[in-house]
Amino acid sequence: MDNTDSASFVIFDKDASSLFNLSCADMIDAAQRNGGAGAVPDQIARLVENTLLFKVETKPSTNQRFEQTFRVRKICTDHTIIKEFKAKWDNEEAVISKTTNV
Repeated sequence: MDNTDSASFVIFDKDASSLFNLSCADMIDAAQRNGGAGAVPDQIARLVENTLLFKVETKPSTNQRFEQTFRVRKICTDHTIIKEFKAKWDNEEAVISKTTNV
């Protein structure tokens, strides 16, 4: 979620495992042992206040279970790339704002 809205992303095990260096099954097992059913795994809780860059599939899902969600195709944790992307995005966003608020 950001200051304008929120979106639900679906990250499948292969991509999540590379992000957390742990399989999703192992992460859930550890969370249930340490915090009981419904506990948020520590690995996920540590993502709060971090900036990540996601390449997201925008075509609608044909699976009803994932309606209103977006599949994550790639996750970038490289701070240099994220900084470059943010600088470019902020610059483009400023140009759009200037032309639409005339």
